[in-house]
Amino acid sequence: MKAVGSPEMKLYALDRRREGKGWAEIRRLIRDKFYFDPLPSRRTMQRWDHLNYGKLEAKLTDNAEKQAKIEKDSDAIEVAEAKLHNLWRYRRLKPAVEYREWESFFILLESILGTEKFLSIIDAYLSDRKRSPDFPPSLDD
Repeated sequence: MKAVGSPEMKLYALDRRREGKGWAEIRRLIRDKFYFDPLPSRRTMQRWDHLNYGKLEAKLTDNAEKQAKIEKDSDAIEVAEAKLHNLWRYRRLKPAVEYREWESFFILLESILGTEKFLSIIDAYLSDRKRSPDFPPSLDD
């Protein structure tokens, strides 16, 4: 459900108005398309008529890109969690199989974090390891 005055709703109303539809019909169409109640008033929609259409389209595109990134990140996190579970199960398999699983996990992490952040985290971890040979304790013990 979209909020009254969302860029998507405004563009939809303006497009219907350009098609020659009346405000009452546009209100009904908004209710049907966005499942929204209470509907924007006629006066509110008339104010939208003076908005910059290009800016509304840009804002809608920006919002869609942000939502896509959130969904992509969420999907990547779910995949990473599943991979981590598999890595735990594969840790006693042939080294080549285990390595391929770790490699794909690191590729996924790097794609989520970005190369610079990924490498800085790996570098910091390796630096900590060099300072303390007993770190970390083995999980197999």
